[in-house]
Amino acid sequence: MRRLHAQGITGRRVGIAIIDSFLYTGHQEYRDRLRWYDEIDGRQGDPAVWHGTAAAVEEARRAGILVASLDLGAAPYGPVRIASAAAPDRYLTVGAAGSWSMAYWAGRYALPCQQDPSITPERFRQAVFEER
Repeated sequence: MRRLHAQGITGRRVGIAIIDSFLYTGHQEYRDRLRWYDEIDGRQGDPAVWHGTAAAVEEARRAGILVASLDLGAAPYGPVRIASAAAPDRYLTVGAAGSWSMAYWAGRYALPCQQDPSITPERFRQAVFEER
């Protein structure tokens, strides 16, 4: 991905929503990039955690929105490196199809969206998962 970033393909101006458990908003990957963050049904001071819940998945898919979930088909394409919830500059390597890697795939989808706003979730899946 660093090669794409060097070419100016960064996902800039592409919105991503992550519906999950609490996010460690102080991590260097997020702290200067979040435009809106809201914690629903939580208590102030609850810790950042790893595993979240699904929300409105079928409705989003019907609307043509990429839903990065465990059935994305990413299992053979990993592992991936993700931001850690433990410290602002720490990372973890996790399996490509685990729940912890779903934000990674959402970010990967933002890159082609910057180049081609008409890309669909299905075309993305084909380009990344089927043409390898």
